[in-house]
This record gives sequence, structure tokens and C-alpha cells, in this order.
Amino acid sequence: MTFKTLIGAAALALGLSAGASHAATLIVSSGKLTGATGVDVGGTLYDVTFADGSCASLYGGCTDATIPFSTAADGTAASEALLDQVLLDGPPGNFDTDPTTLVGITSVSAAQIYTPYARNSDPTIPTVHIVLAYNSNTVTAGDSTIGGTVYNIIGDTTGQTDRLYAVWSLSAVTPVPLPAGGLLLLTGLAGLGWHRRRAG
Repeated sequence: MTFKTLIGAAALALGLSAGASHAATLIVSSGKLTGATGVDVGGTLYDVTFADGSCASLYGGCTDATIPFSTAADGTAASEALLDQVLLDGPPGNFDTDPTTLVGITSVSAAQIYTPYARNSDPTIPTVHIVLAYNSNTVTAGDSTIGGTVYNIIGDTTGQTDRLYAVWSLSAVTPVPLPAGGLLLLTGLAGLGWHRRRAG
């Protein structure tokens, strides 16, 4: 392989790496998936914890100030991120095809995970809009996001076998700056090619 070809291949590989989505880190305890860190939602990294309770109890009163997502598009993107980056089958567990591997879920058919995105605009009506990440016991075929659901802010998922909340917060995880390292590698390869050409 010539140096020109090598540099081209390295540039392609680095370009693909730089464009790849950030890999979330799953949090697993006693075989149960309890959450994840570094989940990429529209270019912003979040941490998520799965928990039973109500929106009011899990999100500090369930107000617009305590819910990190404000639009249906944001709530849908977060739910899709759960299906694409977190609820996956792999060495830590079959978190896609076995809903019971998710903490708090005992249903063998599906898990419904609530992500709230906005309180009702009328403060006298204690409801919140949510998007469901529906994770069935199939490999992606039955998985989907369901939006537009209105839920009572004190509606509690405790004791329900197939549903719980995703509790989102901004992540402290910092992505590795791949492009800078890639530039250094390409510069080094180019230097080697120049040196070899002069020596030849």
C-alpha cells in the first residue's frame, strides 16, 4: 500500500469515526438495566435513570423548569435515543428483547418508558405531555415512539408491570475530540510520506 493510499484510508476512517454517534454507557446492577450516561439527544449528551413514581415526584414538581425537554420533537428524540442507544441486546444483557431486564419491569411482552416534555399550559390542570418509548420483546420490529399522550403529574407508575419513567438530566460526560487527534495522525502520515519521497 502506498503512503498516498494509506493517508486516504486513514482520512476515510477518521471521517467515519468523527461522524459516528456518541456511545452511551449503560448502568447495570444485578443484571438489571437502571440507566445510562452520555445518551446523545440531538447532539446534547444526557444521563438517564429509570424509575417508578410520578412526574411530580421524579421531576421536582413536574414544572417546565424541571423538565429538560420542552417540545414534542425533543421528547420524541429522547425516546428514540433510548431505543437506538440504550435498549439494545449485547453482552451486558438482552435489553431489547427481554423487557424484564429493565429495572421495575416484570411484563415479558413490552416496556413503556415515559419521557415528559411539557406541562399543560393551564396551571390549574395538573397534566404533562409525554412521549412513550415502546420496547417490545422483538428485535426492533415492535419498537416505536408514541407521542401526544397526556398524563396526570401525580399519576404513579409504581406497581405497574410494564411502565416507568425515564428521568433525564444533562450529562457531565465529555466526548473525546476525535477530529483533533485525526488531524495529528494525518499530519504524521503526510510527514512520513514526504520523508520517504526525499529519501528515495
